[in-house]
Amino acid sequence: MELTEGAPSLPKLNISSTVWKGQWMGVLGLACILAFSWIPNSYYMMVGWPWILLWQAAFLLLGAWNIWAIRQFSVPYRLLGYGLDWAIGVAVAATVISALAAEFKAVALWNGLLFGNYVIALYLLVNWLRQGLSRRALWFSLSLAGVVTSLISLSFWRPTPDMWLSDDFYAALRNPLPLGHHNFVGGYELLLLPMTASLCLSQRGWKRGIGFGATLIVAAALYVSGSRGAMVGALAVVLLGGPIFLWLHRAQANRRWLMGSAVVLAVVLAIAASNPRMRGLFTVSASSQLSQTSSVVIADGPARDRLFMLQAGQNIFSTHPLTGIGPGNLSRVYNLYRPIEVGNGLELVQQLHNTPAQILVELGILGIIAYGSWLIGLFALSIRLHRHLSQPADRYLFYGIFASYLGYGVSSLTDYQLENIGISSTLLIATALLINLGDTYIDGMDIDGIDGSALLSKPTALSRQGRRWLSLGILAFLCMSFQLWIRADAGLYLSGAAIKDIEARDLVEADAKWFKAGALASWDPTYPALAAEQLILLGAGAANQADQTALTQSAIEYIESALEAAPNDTWLNQNLAVLYLESNKPEKAEFYARRAAQLSPRNFNYTYYTLASAYLQQNKVDQAITALSLEGMANPDFLIANIWTEEPFAQLLPSVLDKTLNRDRQTLSQTNPASAEYKWLNEQLAMLSWWHQRSLDGVDRSKLRPLAQAILEAEEQPKKALNTVEQQLKLDENDPTLRLLQVWLAPDQYLDSYLQDFEGTQQEKDLLIKHIRQNRDIRTWMNSVLSPSSPRLRYGLGFAYRNLSANNVKQILYPGRLNMSFFAELLGLFEESPVVFPQLDQTISAVKTEDLSLPPLSETRFQLPKA
Repeated sequence: MELTEGAPSLPKLNISSTVWKGQWMGVLGLACILAFSWIPNSYYMMVGWPWILLWQAAFLLLGAWNIWAIRQFSVPYRLLGYGLDWAIGVAVAATVISALAAEFKAVALWNGLLFGNYVIALYLLVNWLRQGLSRRALWFSLSLAGVVTSLISLSFWRPTPDMWLSDDFYAALRNPLPLGHHNFVGGYELLLLPMTASLCLSQRGWKRGIGFGATLIVAAALYVSGSRGAMVGALAVVLLGGPIFLWLHRAQANRRWLMGSAVVLAVVLAIAASNPRMRGLFTVSASSQLSQTSSVVIADGPARDRLFMLQAGQNIFSTHPLTGIGPGNLSRVYNLYRPIEVGNGLELVQQLHNTPAQILVELGILGIIAYGSWLIGLFALSIRLHRHLSQPADRYLFYGIFASYLGYGVSSLTDYQLENIGISSTLLIATALLINLGDTYIDGMDIDGIDGSALLSKPTALSRQGRRWLSLGILAFLCMSFQLWIRADAGLYLSGAAIKDIEARDLVEADAKWFKAGALASWDPTYPALAAEQLILLGAGAANQADQTALTQSAIEYIESALEAAPNDTWLNQNLAVLYLESNKPEKAEFYARRAAQLSPRNFNYTYYTLASAYLQQNKVDQAITALSLEGMANPDFLIANIWTEEPFAQLLPSVLDKTLNRDRQTLSQTNPASAEYKWLNEQLAMLSWWHQRSLDGVDRSKLRPLAQAILEAEEQPKKALNTVEQQLKLDENDPTLRLLQVWLAPDQYLDSYLQDFEGTQQEKDLLIKHIRQNRDIRTWMNSVLSPSSPRLRYGLGFAYRNLSANNVKQILYPGRLNMSFFAELLGLFEESPVVFPQLDQTISAVKTEDLSLPPLSETRFQLPKA
């Protein structure tokens, strides 16, 4: 046993005096990986040109140097040891088996190759540390990169007073940069905070002061990220890590330690409570049945959505328990498994917001066994290691790693972030540092000389023959990675160039580039979808029918190609249905519209109207009436569109209204009267019935907004309606909808003052005056001006399809042109349906199953009819 600065140290692994050649490759590769997080929106840029080349080059550098290092036979090359190699072996086997069984094999291969590159980098880094790379230098480099990332993050943050009070997710306290999403920023900072803090504590004098400042910077970036999962993870470090630390040092624990711990706990809890997004996670609300009691309920959408995602994961596991659906395949199949209760939210979900659940559904039972084995191996190593640490700096490093894993482990139950390079590389480096501590202090021996357990076996040195085979295997793997990456890179480059061609109005050149990109990366629906959008836009302005037909046919071919890569994309199916309607092929239109309705039973994009149009072209009138009533249930404002004054819809309107209103009454009777969903449906039922002069049976008028009450009163009791509006305006004098209705009810009294605040041209003012003065029947007034329905657009597909160009795929089609009442829309007469409304979704599901033979996908073993 040796003495190091007066403290005993254990025997270390034998390290050759010869070091690897080519270390510049490792330094450059590692620097590129660490610096990638500095790029704004790095998660998007990871799949965007030209930034994708940076991380690919980094992994190729590390892989190539690993081959070179393995072939330098004079320097030992060892396995990880401590039982971790078995866990990695199982993980690799699970990934390969799952990829081979996956429906979308190219997507699985892409993600599997990325995982393989991380494995190669881990083995390289561990052996590099054994051959002389300074543990402290690596620790410092990781912390420095994290502090720079934090500074960049804070530089992008633009605080406003409203964000501290806002309940709106998009206006609340959140900072998504530079990693691309606020949860990514939170997870990254959570990993770095203990590492930076422990590095600070290991310093002395002015260095500790600098370290303290760096720690505060990382902590501030964590706080303003707005990631509640990261905040919960940080609380777990304090609430769990603190007692663990005190228990491990119970012999030295004293009153000062306990008091200090209590102060730290109080400060952390106060900081967490000051975060508005943490306060919004839970709310205390009175029970509708027991008014004397209160209950704590999950109140916000993100927490509720996570429960729906886990339910979808359970559905996936029920059909793919052994092999999973394949790495990275979730976004391609999620729509098949989404619960109907999710309503009109959560389309094309890329991850389940829970790391163990994500691994289970993508890699199956074997994958979760590998994940559990890995965690057990790291925990066993940590438990044995903490007894042997003799150097203060190494103890601080160990505690930093342990706290990072503890906090992030808790946070990972709320999100899946292993695709993010900054987060995965931080986990990789922390693991390598932990293994190196084991190499230094354990080396397969207990402190008393007793042989270590099998889990902590000495890292095995590979033989010369084994190293030859390993180097050839890595070479083959890198060649495979390069071949797939170069195709993906070329596709991204061509797509970016095509978008520039579109800006220059050169569609022919853009189309050629998208066609090439689609051929190179046939697994990606982005390129044919983009090409189809441009052809559709061009076809809409075509000079003659022949050109329009040709352009429509080309767009159909592109969307069919996109559907081969992503058959469960709801809106690709709907767009194809609309194009087939325009091509007078109603049978095919019906097929794809039915698929869209099964994938998304309730949405804002007129799927049932599309299906009804296909039925009408085939004279399937009963089915069309049912489909139109379903559209009216999902989007009540659809039933006041201009089409209902035209044939054949005018003739169908009475039957459609009967079905819609009756089903709405049925749904309303099954809904809790104290809920927001009840209030919404009650008002939609009232407004639809009033608009079409039907009975208000089933409507609870006491729960209507003052605006709706005034509209119901306007015909028979205009003075009462005006009084209702005026009383409400005393509470909110700036309500634009009530002010507009007030002007119509009493133009002589209020029109002039309204026009003083009206922001519009003189022509618009004149039209407003004309329509209010001339149309003294309220329905006639509301119908006097029609405006096109707002275009349906898609957003953020870069997350789902892991292609930055996918964010340009936005178009959602529906048949013909829908014009809506301008004044009804201005008044907010028909509000959008709630995202989650289980009773309504169950009613819609029952109707489409019984009348249209469109059962929920759970009854078809989550399978769609094949094209």
